[in-house]
Amino acid sequence: MAHARAHGYPVPRVYQWTSTDMVMDRLDGPSMLADLVRRPWRLVRHARTLAELHRRLHAIPARPTCPLPWARVNAWCTSTCTRARSC
Repeated sequence: MAHARAHGYPVPRVYQWTSTDMVMDRLDGPSMLADLVRRPWRLVRHARTLAELHRRLHAIPARPTCPLPWARVNAWCTSTCTRARSC
């Protein structure tokens, strides 16, 4: 979260964490879902907000120390492909 925050992404500040819990800032106000239940005509506005948040999140570069989730899969595919010589 600190990495995303450092890149200007709107995330709450985390004060403590364990393997199962986090203590972070609490934001007051209704959730998007609660707002949609009361004002369904805001669906497009909320969809655009979520799309923009996702776009911004995916634009944040990974930390250099962050392991790549597909590194083992890529290594396996490369070694299999090399052995089979079919790629």
